[in-house]
Amino acid sequence: MTIKLIERGETGKKKFVPDMLKRSRINIVRLPSVVTRKIVRWHDKIPVALLPVFDLRTLFPNSESHFAPTRTESALLYFPLFCYPISMSYIIVGLGNPGKEYEDSRHNAGRMVVEALGKKLELKAWREDKKLNALKAEVKIGKEKVTLLLPEGMMNNSGASVKSLITSVKKAEQLVVVHDDLDLPLGRIKLSFNRSAGGHRGVASVVKNIKTEQFLRVRVGVCGKRKPVDVVDFILKPFKTHEELTLKKTIKKTVEALVCVVEEGKDRAMNIYNS
Repeated sequence: MTIKLIERGETGKKKFVPDMLKRSRINIVRLPSVVTRKIVRWHDKIPVALLPVFDLRTLFPNSESHFAPTRTESALLYFPLFCYPISMSYIIVGLGNPGKEYEDSRHNAGRMVVEALGKKLELKAWREDKKLNALKAEVKIGKEKVTLLLPEGMMNNSGASVKSLITSVKKAEQLVVVHDDLDLPLGRIKLSFNRSAGGHRGVASVVKNIKTEQFLRVRVGVCGKRKPVDVVDFILKPFKTHEELTLKKTIKKTVEALVCVVEEGKDRAMNIYNS
């Protein structure tokens, strides 16, 4: 994310700022003069620039009095157009094991969901990215650019495919990891942000590689009526015939949740799909 902040002291900007304000809505908030310079605050998906101006009368000499705080106060202009986002796209990763022998297994539920999302968006083909060791696709959900990723390494090494894409905690907040969850019954999904891996080795690999837990996890329930004795054997086997209809509905619901995350934000999606 690269930000262009228009400051009072920049050459040639004094006339430009009022012209922009004439075409836009702003809110002016009075703050103590100790507030100096805050560049960006994120409110969900919306970039917001904060511009400190110690005496707005120098910028708006003909404005009404409520636009002119005293010289000992600061005013912050809440004005999204001061931000110019260059790159702000979600990365949605479907965890699973590659290969025919695993494609229908419970452990591949996350991968199934992201593949289904690609189909819903009429994705024509996945591109092999050898550097990431993953299948990759660039799509759009609404007006948002989204990267879909299917790691081609084994589940326990999933994080290696994500590492070079997530280089900061801020970028991690745009990461969505979809995976199977044995603690949830088949038919249920749950969205979690900034939580531990919970024993899932694929998620643990992601955390280890990007060095933060501050990303969104979409957990897809795969457990039957009872928890299995042999967990590894259970998750590596396909779903049973009588579970296929529930699985299909679950994948559809999870795809809808992912679309909601991108279009309306994670908090809204959590309120809807965690209930």
